[in-house]
Amino acid sequence: MKDGHSDEKLIGRVVATEEHPNTAFEFQFWADKAAKIGIGSIVEVVDPETGARAYGIVTEANAYNDAPNAMSDYLGSQRRPNAEGATLRPEIRTFKAAVLRREPEEPVGAAPIGCVFLADDEAVRKALRCDEMVLPIPVGVYGGEDGNPVFAEGVHLLGPESGHLNVTGTSGLAAKTSYILFLLTSIFQRFGADASDDTSVAAVVFNVKGTDLLYLDQASESLSDGDMRIYEACGLEPKPFENVVYYAPSYDDTGEIAHSYRSHKDLQKPIPFSYGPEQVLEHIEVLLNQDDVDAKADSLLGFLRHGLRDGLPPVADSSGPVKVTTLAELVDYVEQMMVAAEGNQYKGHHARTIQKIFNRLSGLANRFPGLIASRGEGKPPLPRDKFQDRTVYVIDIAKLDADHQDLVFAAVIADLRERMSRGGGAFGVSRLIVVVDELNKFAPSSGRETYTMRALRDIAARGRYQGLILFGAQQFRSRVDPQIVGNCSSSAYGHILMEELANPIYSPYPPAVREKMANCQQGQVMFRHPHFAQPIFVRFPRPAVLKGEDGVKRFPPTEPTPLDRLLSKLRPAVNLQPNDIIEAVNEAFPVEEDRERGIMALLGKLKGVDVALLSKSGLRKLLQECGGTRKSVATRTWRGVDELDDPFAEPEDRNGGNA
Repeated sequence: MKDGHSDEKLIGRVVATEEHPNTAFEFQFWADKAAKIGIGSIVEVVDPETGARAYGIVTEANAYNDAPNAMSDYLGSQRRPNAEGATLRPEIRTFKAAVLRREPEEPVGAAPIGCVFLADDEAVRKALRCDEMVLPIPVGVYGGEDGNPVFAEGVHLLGPESGHLNVTGTSGLAAKTSYILFLLTSIFQRFGADASDDTSVAAVVFNVKGTDLLYLDQASESLSDGDMRIYEACGLEPKPFENVVYYAPSYDDTGEIAHSYRSHKDLQKPIPFSYGPEQVLEHIEVLLNQDDVDAKADSLLGFLRHGLRDGLPPVADSSGPVKVTTLAELVDYVEQMMVAAEGNQYKGHHARTIQKIFNRLSGLANRFPGLIASRGEGKPPLPRDKFQDRTVYVIDIAKLDADHQDLVFAAVIADLRERMSRGGGAFGVSRLIVVVDELNKFAPSSGRETYTMRALRDIAARGRYQGLILFGAQQFRSRVDPQIVGNCSSSAYGHILMEELANPIYSPYPPAVREKMANCQQGQVMFRHPHFAQPIFVRFPRPAVLKGEDGVKRFPPTEPTPLDRLLSKLRPAVNLQPNDIIEAVNEAFPVEEDRERGIMALLGKLKGVDVALLSKSGLRKLLQECGGTRKSVATRTWRGVDELDDPFAEPEDRNGGNA
């Protein structure tokens, strides 16, 4: 033993020459050929005279022998690749390392010249300053599946001293979603576990594509032994999230059925959501073309927004302000304005501007069926009061097209931003993490500034002070708004394409590090954090939740039947029970093949009906209008059994007469 290190860990010695001296931030060393060391390895240098130490991470690797040039080696090998030379050429392997930490910290001098050891558990903790962390959160392991846990400082990852995380990597290869889910597991289980301060935390996650996030409350079926060892090393329990709340857009105008792949009867159904007139006007620029929202239209929309809060002035004679609660009422009010303008102006707004807004608003319910409620007030997603500690709120918009997704995303981000501006614990938890994938779509580095981009910038700039933390992910970091990624104190890089790595934003990293990023395997990321002097390569396990493809097989999604939609539509009817509805439908359409067509026709007729007042007789009448035939009471009998085979036999009534 020397200096507290075993000879097994001794791998080489620092070499500092006149041409390549050590600096305060970099040193070189040679190592034994058999040493298990490479790019990203952490080493410890000990000065045998003073006992000073330096910890470093390998950023470059070289190997060479004493051949002065290629011709010398070619001739020495007798021009045969497998020939043994006359003399055995010695081979040396040299490495360049960036300084992570030094002891003592002051004065800041050059790295010492001494023996080099592979870092053990204690050395890794010191090198990454894990021994100084107040709220340590595991972010993976260093050195493979059996390696040492690596921690991030919670006050930097989740604020308030800094905050936010950005994850970059090639789609399908970098496992960005898997890494974020692992981090959420780590945060939920370890953030504040040993602290007395308020460390309550919740997360809002958008499920934008596929089914990857629809089974967070179901246990994984694919964890390997290596995954289990990583969880154990990090001190985490591999289990699904205990508290998950799902939201999905309404399937139709009923607002009762969720439009989601998570529809199996054995799963907790998502809560349907829709938007009413207030959200429509607030995010009108997402719903309309940019050319539609000019200065004149914006003035009229501002007039309507203000009126929704305080009451709109009556167009005709009225006793007081007009309260508008539904999109249909808003469209009716704008139509009244259009009529009152009489081709000129109304309240300073030109008739043509009013007509344009009327045309746009009246078509929204058809363009966004279910998502925009034409006759209801709308029920936006997420709790209206407080978020619950250690709860994941998933907003499933995978079944929506791009325009619909943009509306939901803009509305949710704006809602969170508005709550953030209130301060004073508006979220109900000390930290609320909002997870946003495809940042290069919602906040691109080029293009016009949108309302959504301004909201994301505001969250990235001020959110850490108010407890709102952004976890963003994208394929191309270079194509995301620089103000957003610039405010993320922590970053993770998975497998990245060489074309992306050619961008100047990756130039601070040495060539060998960029090469390793281009070859990162799934389950491996380079993690950059304010507590680390240099980025660290770590491994992470698969999330302990059911994969989307496995979940679909285990819980096959089902589409709502027309009868489901009808029962949902007629739920407000006080005089109708579900059995009454089913009986009336079966009576009107006794042939099963006609039943679905009849129900769909009835759903169309119900759009203009106040279903709350609908009675049994009214429902039967509507069914008849949809092509149904009311089955009459059996008042006819056959004259006798002997005549049943007579095709010309006539029925008779109960009194014995011919019908």
